[in-house]
Amino acid sequence: MPRSIELPKTWDQTKEADLYKRWEEASAFAPPPTGSPFCIIMPPTNANGVLHAGHALGYTLQDLMTRYRRMLGQAALWLPGADHAGFETQVVFEKKLEKEGKSRFDFERQEFYQAVYDFSMTNKTTMEGQGEELGISCDWSRNMFTLDPRIVAIVYKTFKKLFDDGLVYRADRLVNYCVKHGTAFSDLEVDHEEQGASLWYIKYPLKDSSNFITVATTRPETMLGDTAVAVNPEDPRYKDLVGRSVILPLTGREIPIIADDFVDPEFGTGAVKVTPAHDPNDFAAAERHHLERIQVIDTRGRMTDKVPEKYRGQKTKAARELVIADMDALGLLQETKPYTHSVGVCYKCRNIIEPLPMPQWYVGVDELKKPAIKAIESGQITFTPERFKTTALTWLNNFEDWNISRQIWWGIPIPAFNCPKHPDNWVVTEDGQPPAAGCQECGAALVQDPDTFDTWFSSGQWPFATLQALGGDNFARFYPTSVMETMYDIIPWWVCRMIMMGLYVTGDVPFNSVYIHGMVKDAKGQKMSKSKGNVTNPLDLAHKYGADALRFSYIIGNPPGSDMPLIEDKVRSYRNFANKIWNAARFVLMNVEGEQADIRRAPEAKAKAQTEMLKTLAETQKTVTDYLNKSQFHLAAETLYEFFWHQYCDVYLEQAKAELAGADKAAAEAVLLHVLAESLVMLHPMMPFVTEAIWQHLRQVDSSLPKLLITTPWHSAK
Repeated sequence: MPRSIELPKTWDQTKEADLYKRWEEASAFAPPPTGSPFCIIMPPTNANGVLHAGHALGYTLQDLMTRYRRMLGQAALWLPGADHAGFETQVVFEKKLEKEGKSRFDFERQEFYQAVYDFSMTNKTTMEGQGEELGISCDWSRNMFTLDPRIVAIVYKTFKKLFDDGLVYRADRLVNYCVKHGTAFSDLEVDHEEQGASLWYIKYPLKDSSNFITVATTRPETMLGDTAVAVNPEDPRYKDLVGRSVILPLTGREIPIIADDFVDPEFGTGAVKVTPAHDPNDFAAAERHHLERIQVIDTRGRMTDKVPEKYRGQKTKAARELVIADMDALGLLQETKPYTHSVGVCYKCRNIIEPLPMPQWYVGVDELKKPAIKAIESGQITFTPERFKTTALTWLNNFEDWNISRQIWWGIPIPAFNCPKHPDNWVVTEDGQPPAAGCQECGAALVQDPDTFDTWFSSGQWPFATLQALGGDNFARFYPTSVMETMYDIIPWWVCRMIMMGLYVTGDVPFNSVYIHGMVKDAKGQKMSKSKGNVTNPLDLAHKYGADALRFSYIIGNPPGSDMPLIEDKVRSYRNFANKIWNAARFVLMNVEGEQADIRRAPEAKAKAQTEMLKTLAETQKTVTDYLNKSQFHLAAETLYEFFWHQYCDVYLEQAKAELAGADKAAAEAVLLHVLAESLVMLHPMMPFVTEAIWQHLRQVDSSLPKLLITTPWHSAK
């Protein structure tokens, strides 16, 4: 062995790719056949773009957890995957087509599907490469995609089970419809924003009378579909009018005046128009009062043939202007007032959502959510931070039946079939193929529902579906999984649905704990947005300062559940920390001589400084381990930073310089090497590249060290 080992003066982050390749070649990411299981199912990244700052944070935390558990000797599986992200991806792809002067209607449906598939696979490959650059140690041999035929088969099986159990049904109700994107949404996908508008006061003439009742509305164009006027039963102003009729202006139809508690006497005049086909409250009132439902707006946002000819085919805004002008000409427009109200808008295009009547498939959630609520309340599933337990319970307790139909082409087709002549007789198949027998009534071939599943229906099955799809002992060994790590905004969309679906299909929870991270914002604390021009590409920072620096900046000072700014200066400062680690190792390896035996075994201290250093190391190991076990990763990082930079480098390395020149040289060398090695072990889950690189040089001093730091036992697991 040479007298000393001379490292380059600074850490060369371009070596990261070589180190990652070494891990892969050693199959270090795959769980060993023995050991207690630890499993994280990666939240499947949408295969429609590149990794953003939030992905990088989630990947960093999940990788930290996996590397730590692997070093503890557990059979750690981090299962990667990507989501076809139905609506989201179709929107991105259609924007791409729009720039090319095309639309999806230039393609046959299957041709369009294949084009989006190819687009998604390209993105998926790109994102996986970006994940490798961040050092993520997921088991790529188990990589999954939500449109994998094995996953689709499980989704179909779940839908059939729900259908057979009476928990999925088809109903003709009002849905949240975006006329720009041509699809319905669940309530979660509708944003609400305050908008300035007008409140129009319109006179409805009473039948057989020269008097009238005035209604106030923000949507006069929908009056063409009115089937009643409603007042509150306790409102004395209208007590004598309940039961009478009015003549609906512009149509000549006779409609009743009804009394219903949903009317707010303080709104407008206290009398409201009832348009059951275009307002959820009106739809419910129509059910109670057996009112007709007349649809006057279609899925293109245009007036239907149910309105007088003059308005047919007009877009809603143009129809509104015509209706207002005509009412004014008839002397029936009493007044117009400015008005501000909350409006439902598409979360993608920000266009106003149209409530439209449409038959859709719904999951009845009353029986599904009870076990999920119990699992959370009992502590069978824990949340970090615990406050998000309340978020999950509040949402589940208020969750109503779930619309899972989407009118898009990119996704998993709903395996439901019916006969056009007998449309109410639906048949659901487990394999997605039409039943050969045809219609039971007339024998005609059955036609498949053209809709696709809501993406959250398939991804809600992700933990058990991935492990079942892999076959072998994967499901038996790793389900329930250990932890689901994700951002707080996705708790209702995904976390709660995974709990419901996992319990329903498997009888057990999908994961034992949920770790919630916050939103990554720009340096000023603002939400990143392409429109604002403040989006930071995390890979740019990783290329500039090293993946370790980016990762450590994500962890330190970032408590669970808290939003964090992504600040370049902070990343730069932890590049300096990576160099500090490297330089400390360089000093130690340049100053050790002779054969060293078992660096990881605690050496005998012969000086007070050595004793203090070993004591501080032991305390740090205990503290860091406790923090990691409690998922307090930011505190573990702060502890390690303080220990290595200040206790080891600033204090002990300076003291050791004198010891290396004295009689205690051998003991000093042993302590220096031991503390360095144990520090690398603790730092590795957070800063895997620089620590692994130094570890390889340490092996030149002690060849008995494990070949790779990634699979080296944690100090408490030696």
